[in-house]
Amino acid sequence: MTRWFLLAWTVLAIHGLSFAQTEKFDIATFTPPAGWERSNNNGTVSLFNSKTAPGGAVFCQIVLYPSKNSLGAPMDNFKDAWKNIVAVPMKSTVQPQVEATKNGGWDLVTGIANIAFSGINHTSIVVTATGSGKTMSFHVKTLGQDYLPVISKFFEQLSLDAKASVSTRGSGSDNVAGARGLDDIQFIAPPGWQAQRAADHVRLQNPESGCLIIIFAPGPSTGDLEKDAATAFDLMYRGWQFRKAGEQKYTLSKGFTPQGLEFYMMAGLMGKSNSDGAGLDGFEEGSALAIKSGGQVIVVVARHNTTLLAHDSCKKYESWQRFFNTFAVKNAAPVKNEASAIVGRWSMAESGGTGEYVFAANGNYALIGAIGSTFTRSDANYDYLYVRTSAFSGDGSYSLSGNTLTLRKRGTAPEQVQVRFDKVNHGGVGWKDRIYILKSDRQGLSEASYEKQGR
Repeated sequence: MTRWFLLAWTVLAIHGLSFAQTEKFDIATFTPPAGWERSNNNGTVSLFNSKTAPGGAVFCQIVLYPSKNSLGAPMDNFKDAWKNIVAVPMKSTVQPQVEATKNGGWDLVTGIANIAFSGINHTSIVVTATGSGKTMSFHVKTLGQDYLPVISKFFEQLSLDAKASVSTRGSGSDNVAGARGLDDIQFIAPPGWQAQRAADHVRLQNPESGCLIIIFAPGPSTGDLEKDAATAFDLMYRGWQFRKAGEQKYTLSKGFTPQGLEFYMMAGLMGKSNSDGAGLDGFEEGSALAIKSGGQVIVVVARHNTTLLAHDSCKKYESWQRFFNTFAVKNAAPVKNEASAIVGRWSMAESGGTGEYVFAANGNYALIGAIGSTFTRSDANYDYLYVRTSAFSGDGSYSLSGNTLTLRKRGTAPEQVQVRFDKVNHGGVGWKDRIYILKSDRQGLSEASYEKQGR
């Protein structure tokens, strides 16, 4: 089936491109580009590829939607598809450039527009085919011109059969063991945030502060969570620059979610150059989180405008931190979580915060009001904490069972808090152990992080 695209797109050099074996989905027979990732999500088939180009990261995604009964005229089917695939999920009012053609008994309508979504300006293309009382839709999202020959060849090789038996199962390569979709993801949305679901993502946003979280449907894992997180961050902030340098340039973290799934995250303060390049006119804090679940990876991105007065609410526990702590995948097998040893000196990591916990090997602990105010400042005294027979008495005793830390301060009732461990790297200077302590008091839940000092 040819001539799926606007005429300006069809004059492309497509010779020499490598494609895989022919596969089937619903009433479509297609040949996926070689080396592209393929996944089944909520009844759709998604083909995805990303790479680094001279101007930064570029990507392309082709989504095949299942066929359904025609609404009538081919243009009615296209308008319905554009609304449900682009306009509503991406909150876009941009009108596409549209072309209608005929091919092999099918009425084809192609629409193309440049869309800004989640800070990424990309090209969206929607193709609908109408015939024999049926319609089928295809959505292409691409950043950069590199993929135009691949997209053109994909549609030239695509064919439809209205009489084909409908099946959402492919030829086998897409049926990843343990494959999951958005319906398998669980979390608690921040209170008061608006939730909007599309075929391949869930969008959560605070209407007052503008804080935004997007959860993308699970896809095939590259086997490198660091690469997955870095690629997502680069795509989100294409054309932006880090506002800090050195240890404050960016923050990397890795470890396990409370459910026990391996994760990797990249975060940083970003600025966007203005039109003349003389300064910055956009200021955000953003993060890209990659979570491994079996052979799949789930990407979650978060961002907020740091110039807004309400942006600090994005950092409150009931926003991002509670979302992260409640994130889970149904029936996912957790990876063994090797928690960091709690013995040592832990200093508060929040900006502007002071304080430290000291956990000694003899089972006693101390909570100090200012960093470096204890005798543990020297290396000799730091080593002293690791001796089980030491005379360190501190404020009382502690015990750790799973994720529950019990603090028994002398003269008060025991206090139980929830803890989780990960590792943090500031600006690429090296990894340090980090502990999060979640407490509940009259003001509600609060979580603070502390980084391990010394060895």
